[in-house]
Amino acid sequence: MGLTIHYGFEFTGGKRALLKKLEWLKSRYADFPVNSVGDILEIKQARLEKGFGKHGKELFSENHLGFMMSFCYFPETKVDKALMDIIKRTGVTAKIGELPPRDQKRFHRLRRLSRENWERRAERIRKSANGLLLAVDVGEGCESFDIMLGRLGNGRTWRGQDFTKTQYATHFHTCHLAVCEMLDFCEDAGILKRVLDDGHFYESRDIQKLAKNINASTEMIQAVTGVLKGTAKKRGFKVSANIDRAVNIMKVTRKKPRPSDG
Repeated sequence: MGLTIHYGFEFTGGKRALLKKLEWLKSRYADFPVNSVGDILEIKQARLEKGFGKHGKELFSENHLGFMMSFCYFPETKVDKALMDIIKRTGVTAKIGELPPRDQKRFHRLRRLSRENWERRAERIRKSANGLLLAVDVGEGCESFDIMLGRLGNGRTWRGQDFTKTQYATHFHTCHLAVCEMLDFCEDAGILKRVLDDGHFYESRDIQKLAKNINASTEMIQAVTGVLKGTAKKRGFKVSANIDRAVNIMKVTRKKPRPSDG
């Protein structure tokens, strides 16, 4: 929960050509107001393990690549959509037993097919997926900006998608604009496919629009956490939230035009 910039990458070409582009981006980012720009990491093997966030940096990157590629290379199938339609209709999977016997049978058949499809895709990722990563530590409280692109085997199609949550950045304005400008360079490099900015700044470059959206997001999060804290307090618990450490409110004032000399 919180204002986030989502982005996707795509590139067609060999590893050497993509490395050259990432090296160029790394050199450009060195002048940005960010904490640090990491080295370009080659990920030779992808993984799909649960709880990978507890492991070291290398295992984290390998699992990050695996899960990212499961979305980039294998879109939702007809089986997945049909299964999700049943779940949405019942509300939760716990209520599947309340469906008519025919629908219950269909649900279990679709779930089995969906699981089998996933295992086939996962096995392909584990066997052949590899990729490249350039990570930027944007600033305190801000999630990292990761340019990760993966491919299957020695294919020439590289894809990637990720997001950076800027909501809780200590210096929100600086971090959010830095991510947008780094994405501009990705577009210049020819690897950017799409951007979705919750703050609507990337597409508009309107600082007042960004201020309006971060203020609304902060207000909404404070309202939700306020309810949770109140409920927890009644039960003898204490709830802490990221919003407590970074209450980002922007105020934008227009400069008054200078009177003409005439």
